[in-house]
Order: sequence, then C-alpha cells, then structure tokens
Amino acid sequence: ADISDAKAQVGEVLEKMPPHLGRLLKFYYLNDMSYQNIAEAEQISMSTLKMRLFRAKRLFKKLSLE
Repeated sequence: ADISDAKAQVGEVLEKMPPHLGRLLKFYYLNDMSYQNIAEAEQISMSTLKMRLFRAKRLFKKLSLE
C-alpha cells in the first residue's frame, strides 16, 4: 500500500465522522495547524479543542478498525 492508498483510507474514515470532528483532524494532521490556529479558526476555546480532538482521535481509531 502506498501513500495515496493510505490517504484515501484516511479520507474515507474522515467522511464517516461528524464534520466538526473530522475537520479538526484534517486541520491538525493534514494541514499541520497549531492548536492555537485551529481554536481561532473554529472559534472555540483551547479546552474545547483539546476535548474534541481527544474524541475525534478515539472515534477515528474506532472507525478505522471497522
């Protein structure tokens, strides 16, 4: 499996996620944005961002195992 396969798989998992969570993972992992920049872009507090990213990572893991 090459990089494009992996990206496609990640994309498929992100599609299954609630948009607000999938978007955070895209910002963080694919766009290399800092927590600060993501929080500002999403207009949420740092603590909200951390909680959502935690949930998003957990959900991503669960969905990618299905």
